[in-house]
Amino acid sequence: IARRQDMTAHISRRRIQEPEYVQVLEKCIESKKKERRIRLHKSSHLKIDVQPAHENPCLQLADFACNTRLTRDSLAFQDVKERVAGLYLDAYVFSLNEISSENYINRCLVQGHFADAIMELYTTLDTLNRKKYLKRIAQRMKNTAYRLVKSQMKQLNTDLIAYLAKEDDFEVGEKILKRMEAEIIPCFDSFKLPYRKFYFTLLLQL
Repeated sequence: IARRQDMTAHISRRRIQEPEYVQVLEKCIESKKKERRIRLHKSSHLKIDVQPAHENPCLQLADFACNTRLTRDSLAFQDVKERVAGLYLDAYVFSLNEISSENYINRCLVQGHFADAIMELYTTLDTLNRKKYLKRIAQRMKNTAYRLVKSQMKQLNTDLIAYLAKEDDFEVGEKILKRMEAEIIPCFDSFKLPYRKFYFTLLLQL
């Protein structure tokens, strides 16, 4: 949870201390449980960590998402209540996701978008363990219908050619191709995946 300040208090007592936050949150959780508005597994254990929101971007996003909902019925919007309510129609429903290559690759694997996962793995600027993720991708492909795997390998060919056409730096493209040849081909061969057309594309581009 984010640490706030009580602006109505004297300046020496404005900062709300951590024990007070924890106590109020625990009471809130118990109240919600009694109202059956939240349900916690019997074996679950809650850990409450108080941090300043200005140092934690995840808390900033959570605070924003909560407050846009909590303040829509505020007296501050009394004169324009219908207009504010209109902003929460289905057309304005949104979600927030932490953006990272790791999360994107995981979503691709769940959805069966293996070509997208492979391209992200080899073009991202994030530091990832390629060997570990490549093995995960290959294992998931091995357990997927052969027709879908063939389709994704065809898509990978198309995506790779399109990426190289847009990449202005020849050395960057060459480095990616060599990494793919050195890492993907042996891995896919060990999993008996249909990689030969993709390998041919790599050789042509090199």
